[in-house]
Amino acid sequence: PEYKYGLSGNISTGYWFTEYNNYMGSASLNYRIGNITFQGGFEYRRSPSFYKDNIEQLTHPLEIVNLQSENFIEKYNTYSYNFGVDYKLTERQTIGFNINAFTNPGDISNSTTTISRFFANAHTSVVDSSINSYKTGRFKYGNRMMDVFYRNKLDSLGSKLDIGYSYVDYELNDPFAIETKFLTGEGFEFRPRDRLFTHNIGTSQAHVINLDLEQHFAKYTVVTLGAKYTISRTDYSMDVRYGLDESLPLDASKSNSFIYKENILAIYGAIARSFTYWQGKVGLRAEQTEYTGHSPSSLQRINRNQWNLFPSAYLNRKIGENHSFTLS
Repeated sequence: PEYKYGLSGNISTGYWFTEYNNYMGSASLNYRIGNITFQGGFEYRRSPSFYKDNIEQLTHPLEIVNLQSENFIEKYNTYSYNFGVDYKLTERQTIGFNINAFTNPGDISNSTTTISRFFANAHTSVVDSSINSYKTGRFKYGNRMMDVFYRNKLDSLGSKLDIGYSYVDYELNDPFAIETKFLTGEGFEFRPRDRLFTHNIGTSQAHVINLDLEQHFAKYTVVTLGAKYTISRTDYSMDVRYGLDESLPLDASKSNSFIYKENILAIYGAIARSFTYWQGKVGLRAEQTEYTGHSPSSLQRINRNQWNLFPSAYLNRKIGENHSFTLS
């Protein structure tokens, strides 16, 4: 007998140089046995981003010249991975799930250095004063997504029924500090330094349930019907402190936070028809949206509950083999 093993995979790596060293490596695997298919993958990437700006500004009518230079470097590494399983119930029915994730672990910093030098006029090279700012931060962000699905291929024309559930999660953690020096032309500080520390923290989650039917009649008419329900929540805050670390008192007048919740029910349908040279489609989508927003720091609230209709239509005319005209 002849045996065919359903195992395949790929491993790759790369290196490139801009002004810094860049690395990446990835691996993927797909394995099928009987009615079950397993798939997964992983990728690591370390790729610094940066820019350097030099700007010259001339202010009229005082003829003051400002030479500004900015140097930004963001060093980070990222991990992403996915895993999924499909199982064929019958020749036409399949169930499965997929998990995808992406994260920056936040163990590498970013910084921005900005220097502004002021000259009394465009005809001198003697610096009158300067402002030097240095920003540093250590950030972390990531997202995760999960899908569970059921698909039924109803006939050989392409008709199908899809039922699914999706979950999406996102998080952000971004603290950074800014220190600014004010210098005379000789390099002496002539006023106290400005110090500012901010910390942005955010999370978002969304749950989505969908039901979609696509029915083909002969090979010229397609009718689609479906519904989708989405529940989402966003929780975000920004803390402001006058200093360079998080141990200092919070400035309540500059800090803020909010919680936003949204539920959307969508019901939609469309019919498409094809002819020898013409194609047309009309559809209608109805959405019921309910949302609430709340800021615990400012005690402000917003809310709304409304229905909306979204009609759509297009008409396409083929002109020869390579051209077409569309009205939508």
